[in-house]
Amino acid sequence: MLFRSRLMATIGIRIGELAALQVGDFDQKAGQLSIRATLSTKPKRLQGGDSAVRRPTKTTAGNRRVLLPSWLTDEIAIRCAGRAADAPLFTSTRGKVLRPDNFRKRVWTPLRCALELDVSLKPHDLRHYAATRLLSDGLDPQEVCNMLGHEHVGITNMLYRHARPEHRRAVAEYWERPENRAS
Repeated sequence: MLFRSRLMATIGIRIGELAALQVGDFDQKAGQLSIRATLSTKPKRLQGGDSAVRRPTKTTAGNRRVLLPSWLTDEIAIRCAGRAADAPLFTSTRGKVLRPDNFRKRVWTPLRCALELDVSLKPHDLRHYAATRLLSDGLDPQEVCNMLGHEHVGITNMLYRHARPEHRRAVAEYWERPENRAS
């Protein structure tokens, strides 16, 4: 239960992308996950009678490979051992397809309550946490953009401008220069 949330908070994966991961999307030797689908849970009538359908990622950039820290690689390797490549990497508490809506109700809400987190905190906030943390610690915005699957770095910069302290310092330093002081 906690592991899925830690994964989301570390690599900024969307909940639909997490639900669509299959065992074959994990490359233990390379220590990476291939994110190439999202789970759509639109009404059955809109999806040919299926309640959960794997679809391509939101954009072509969303189709990406994310390198994992060793502690995530080790944990995922344990979960993949002896399982078929097309098996879901993560399942519901009942061993079925991990549906985002059910995850929010049955996993996220109890976890959030147990950890006494703010009731307004949503699973998608873990994506924002990952990006904000990486950018505020000075990681390259293009690398964060690639990890998140944004189409271009401008999207990442626009969404997470607040996380880049060097911009605030740059403005103050600009006005510190004698030639730029307002008279």
